[in-house]
Amino acid sequence: MSCCRITAGSGGAPPLIRDREIVKEADLVLAVWDGASRGTRYVMEQCRKTNTPVRVYRPNGTPYLPMEWQEDPFA
Repeated sequence: MSCCRITAGSGGAPPLIRDREIVKEADLVLAVWDGASRGTRYVMEQCRKTNTPVRVYRPNGTPYLPMEWQEDPFA
């Protein structure tokens, strides 16, 4: 398992392409989401679509439950 840290403005690829590549290569994604960031939300949705495990946390460190951020938690 490898680890990488991605921050706003990381890398030279356009953000959505970079984000898809991150999800494609990941065994697990850890996301810190403020409830508003569209980029982080995109990564979370890509994880859901590709069945990549994702754990989502608030900036204060408390975890979101999947039903709190998934559009359809029963899909």
